[in-house]
Amino acid sequence: MAVVPRVGAAVCMRDAASEGVVARVDASTVRVECAWGSAEFPAPSPAPAVGGALALPGPCAGVVVQIEGDAVVVRAAWGSWRAAWARVGARGFGPPGTCVAWRAPDGARRTGVLLGWRAADGAHLVAPGLDVVPSGDVLRALPCADGYAVVTPFGRGAAAAVGDAATRAVLDWGGRLRAPHDARSVACPAATAAPVAHCVSGAAVAMVETAIGALKKLTDALPASVWKSNLQPDFNVRVIERLDQTFSLCFENWIRAIDPSRNQPNRLRFD
Repeated sequence: MAVVPRVGAAVCMRDAASEGVVARVDASTVRVECAWGSAEFPAPSPAPAVGGALALPGPCAGVVVQIEGDAVVVRAAWGSWRAAWARVGARGFGPPGTCVAWRAPDGARRTGVLLGWRAADGAHLVAPGLDVVPSGDVLRALPCADGYAVVTPFGRGAAAAVGDAATRAVLDWGGRLRAPHDARSVACPAATAAPVAHCVSGAAVAMVETAIGALKKLTDALPASVWKSNLQPDFNVRVIERLDQTFSLCFENWIRAIDPSRNQPNRLRFD
């Protein structure tokens, strides 16, 4: 039995026809009736004729804004559409930390980890490049993503090539493995931690910037006599640079430990 999408959920309709028949045109919007429901969006120029065929401006994906009986109204990047909820699939690729395949603007297929999605239009933030991916360009869920550390029955390693049906991994001891996804033999613990690392990294950067700013204000407030008698002229510059280097190195090591895609093989730095 289908589950009714909740308001605010990101949803899509993969089997939706991309065009319909113009039912109404006014000064600013056009309404198109489709086999699966209806859509409204800004009227193109020149205005289409009522009764004529018209293609939708984008994919049927977006955020549920209203539930009307057995139908949902969904806000998309290009307008809105309405369809029976039984035909609408939840965004379905899983919570933050789910590995996915997605389509880049140049059409290339890439893989990454979902970090979150934007309620305004359903776009996803995808690691490791922090790409903002429109909801319709997330293609499918995967057990792991290219470059991330994986755990297999034959040992740990890194995903070298993640396809739609199987993953090719290079193991730490030098072996190579092809694992069909149906076998569920590959896990990617680093992907689960990626959203946490992203949130903590933002907080850590903000804390470091605040600390450095406070130190600079403190040193700037010192009387000139103190500078001349006790401190070298470039004291504040050297301290701030050293703090920045220390925080950056600690933070980098921490991120590499959680997100092995930043470092293959996963090794910490101690310099």
